[in-house]
Amino acid sequence: MGLLTPSPSINYTVISYMYAACCLLCVLFYALERAFTNSDEEGGNLEQVKGVYVIFLPFWPCLMWSCVMVKMSGGGGGGEPDTKKKED
Repeated sequence: MGLLTPSPSINYTVISYMYAACCLLCVLFYALERAFTNSDEEGGNLEQVKGVYVIFLPFWPCLMWSCVMVKMSGGGGGGEPDTKKKED
């Protein structure tokens, strides 16, 4: 099984949704960093949010990979693998 060979027992749509949620967290934390670390007001400088978005950056290529897998599997998969029992 290769990197671009979808497994029929995995629902890639759910995986894509999870990766998309983490990518949204990345955007949210980046926006928080830009909003709070650039303000000159007192109390507006939050060093705790600086660089947190970097943790979520690896989810962007993962999201692209899972979208490719959804396309290749024809809608996500997640069902039982097609195995037919041999009857004697």
